[in-house]
Amino acid sequence: MDSLPPLLPPHHPSTYSTDEEDIASEEHKFWQIPSSTLIISPSFQKPKLNLASQVKQILGCTLEQADEEIEREWLNRQG
Repeated sequence: MDSLPPLLPPHHPSTYSTDEEDIASEEHKFWQIPSSTLIISPSFQKPKLNLASQVKQILGCTLEQADEEIEREWLNRQG
């Protein structure tokens, strides 16, 4: 029968930390059972646009401006 992995010791802040200690601390927090039934939602953060979205947004604005300028020139020639 498979046994459960050993519990990690509680993390105590110290004046120095190593990567291994940071990883152990994060893993401990992950496996720690919440002490209350209160559900806390994560803080809302505006998602960052990835490069493709930024390019699409900039090119879209630029194309709209060019289209408006062409339409103005066309209307000026017609009128």
